[in-house]
Amino acid sequence: MNKVLIVFLSATSAGKVKSMLERKYAIPSKVIQAPTELADLGCSYCLEINEKHLNIAWKIVKSMTISSKGVFKKDNLQKIL
Repeated sequence: MNKVLIVFLSATSAGKVKSMLERKYAIPSKVIQAPTELADLGCSYCLEINEKHLNIAWKIVKSMTISSKGVFKKDNLQKIL
């Protein structure tokens, strides 16, 4: 399955979205430290999810007004949102 990374400024933000995905939609995800190519300034954290769940996850990010650095394909780090 294709994985995507939603990049956040903090582990707390990534954890909030992860929690909502699991509780409300039973969608598995995991919080990881962002690859160095995506962590321009300081630490960043990512929520790794299957690409097929991206629409739901992105709606959660927007509804919770959490700041994100964007969404990237995990395999080549190409920005898709």
